[in-house]
Amino acid sequence: MKETKNFCLVVLLFFMITSVTFAANRKVLILHSYHQTFEWTQEINKGISSTLNSDNTKFDISIEYLDAKRFQSEKLFKLSANLFREKYRNQKFDVIISSDNIALEFMNRYKNDLFPNSPLVFCGVNNYDDSLTANLRNYTGVTEFSDLKETLELALKIFNNSTDALLITDTTITSQRVVDQFLKENDFSFDLKYHIIKNKSNSDIINKVRDLPEKTILLQVGYFINKNGSLESFSQRLKSLSERLDKPLFGVWGIYLGHGIIGGKITIPFKQGEAAAKMALEVINGKKPNNLMIRTDLGNYWGFDEKILKKFGISKSQLPSESIIINLPDAYVEVEKNTIWIIIIVISVMFFVIAFLMLYLLMKRKTEMALILAKENAEQADKMKSEFLAQVSHEIRTPVNVILSFTTILKEEFSNHKDDEVQEIFGYIKKGAQRLTRTIDLILNVAELNTSTSVAEKREIDLNEEIIDQIYKEYSIEAEKKALKIETDLSKNLKKLNVDSGMMKQVLSNLLDNAVKYSNEGTIHIISSTNEQQKVFVSVEDEGIGMSPEFMENIFDSFSQENQGYTRIYEGNGLGLTLCKKYCDLNSAEILVESEKGKGSKFTVVFN
Repeated sequence: MKETKNFCLVVLLFFMITSVTFAANRKVLILHSYHQTFEWTQEINKGISSTLNSDNTKFDISIEYLDAKRFQSEKLFKLSANLFREKYRNQKFDVIISSDNIALEFMNRYKNDLFPNSPLVFCGVNNYDDSLTANLRNYTGVTEFSDLKETLELALKIFNNSTDALLITDTTITSQRVVDQFLKENDFSFDLKYHIIKNKSNSDIINKVRDLPEKTILLQVGYFINKNGSLESFSQRLKSLSERLDKPLFGVWGIYLGHGIIGGKITIPFKQGEAAAKMALEVINGKKPNNLMIRTDLGNYWGFDEKILKKFGISKSQLPSESIIINLPDAYVEVEKNTIWIIIIVISVMFFVIAFLMLYLLMKRKTEMALILAKENAEQADKMKSEFLAQVSHEIRTPVNVILSFTTILKEEFSNHKDDEVQEIFGYIKKGAQRLTRTIDLILNVAELNTSTSVAEKREIDLNEEIIDQIYKEYSIEAEKKALKIETDLSKNLKKLNVDSGMMKQVLSNLLDNAVKYSNEGTIHIISSTNEQQKVFVSVEDEGIGMSPEFMENIFDSFSQENQGYTRIYEGNGLGLTLCKKYCDLNSAEILVESEKGKGSKFTVVFN
């Protein structure tokens, strides 16, 4: 009993899920004017189906055929309406798509009764006017235009002395409307005499063509009804007619192309169905049909059959450039002997160019490898130089420290000595040793940077308090000895900086040391400020000897000095500014310099 109950629950759940799934499907009704095997209808249906299937929406599609090519009467219209009323009594379609005029006329008459709330999208409708949708609401669609005029214009360009035109057609409503509309609009557009033949056999048509003047253009309009008034498949019949005619058949229907007509400005049924389905998807997705303009811009296409063109000696140069040509040979190549020779010459030239380029690339690669090797050797030599300098500097530091220590001891021993000359000598010894120590420190720092072992240990600092105030005090005494003044102008709104304090102190110390060293008079200014982008600027500006523009180009290079050799006036080794630049780079800062010979220099460090 319990197992039976569980089974019933599973079955009930299955049907609930299934019903929800089907309820989620969007219901679409496609109503065709003609029968299922009619080529035109098949192509429209393909255009609709391919577009709907490419969408992610799930559809429940119903397709109906009015079969108006074979059976057409008011009684059949009513019978179809009664059938649909009974068949779809309990269904509401999310959208209805109708194809060709008969289906639209049927909808105009019966839709309000059969499908009152379902939106309608039509396609394939010739000679559209408001009377065709007078009783409808909530609709839009795509019109169709059979371009007999442009097709005839092209035929007259190819056969420019033509005097007559024969329109081969039948008594279907569509064919009659196309012919009537053409004659109404273009009766006096061409200097031609028109002839019309309807529902005739191939033999009758051939006899008619023989009776007409030699320079007669043939236009295939309709070819579905035979002389007995019955619907007949056109494909074999039209092909047989084309083979027996000594003139090409021009046409406007896409389904005729490839079955005997040479071509023309053709209407493609697939495009009609595709355009209608795209509009139907917009309706399903929430757009109101009345807000979608009826499309009258779906252009026709120039299409031609290569086999028929070749039969009548018509060159493709006589056709519109955008023409679509079917039945081209698999190995279709149209070239003259001269063109072949040109191609051979071009290929030969390309071969020699490629060979030359390959040789050039090989030589270039060889040169690049030599440059890479030279660069690696240079970098290795530079690294070895830095390591050597660092090692030598370490070796020198030890005896220098010994000299400084013993100098201090000796000075204390002679502290009671009254001889000024002795004290002056001690001063020279101490000053020389300190200079040597500074040089060693600079060499070691630069060597450490060059060997990539130096890393910035960043932390937040107050630049004014932790660095600028300290170096100001350190260098004020040295400046006073040279009768120089150091003035500061420090911003109180300076933000804290995330930098290596030791490196930044070394940078500003070097800049201030240079300002004191290369100035003999005047004032040295230390200024800190910030701008709207919260960048921090620190400037050291002096009124010293300045620099020439030529020297400023290499000012941050190692051992770079404007005055060099034994005759130079000022001390220094050319490493201080090199160290400043490298330390600024490690701390994401930028160092700028302005200078004029004889007027002074200004160095600015910019912190981003």
